[in-house]
Amino acid sequence: MTTQIILTVVPIILSINAVTFLMAYCRLLNSGVEANGLIVAYEASNLIMTKNVAIPKIKFQTEEKLPIIGKPIYSWFIELNNYQLNRSCVAFYDKKDPNRFIIRSNTELVINSLLVTSTLISLIWLLIVIV
Repeated sequence: MTTQIILTVVPIILSINAVTFLMAYCRLLNSGVEANGLIVAYEASNLIMTKNVAIPKIKFQTEEKLPIIGKPIYSWFIELNNYQLNRSCVAFYDKKDPNRFIIRSNTELVINSLLVTSTLISLIWLLIVIV
């Protein structure tokens, strides 16, 4: 029982970030402005869970020809995408704040969705075991 609780609490913590990422990702994918980007550098993550992860810095232009160079909104699983320097990507940015953008990434979308789903399944299983 204790093991199951631990195996449920850890994914819950991870899922909080995953849900936040998925909400921002889906919103920008649906209502953001699409732009062709280029991976120009890497920058260290400032999150505790991903302290040693290199987050890609993306360069793109807005519709108004404003150049943007920055880190995308990212999940804890961005390193699984294996972004390479000088490689093109598709960015979706918030028209009101172009510095708030995502990189289209099926890998991050699937992994974050699986994490949230498996956490919900784990919670349901824990409730069944307790009752």
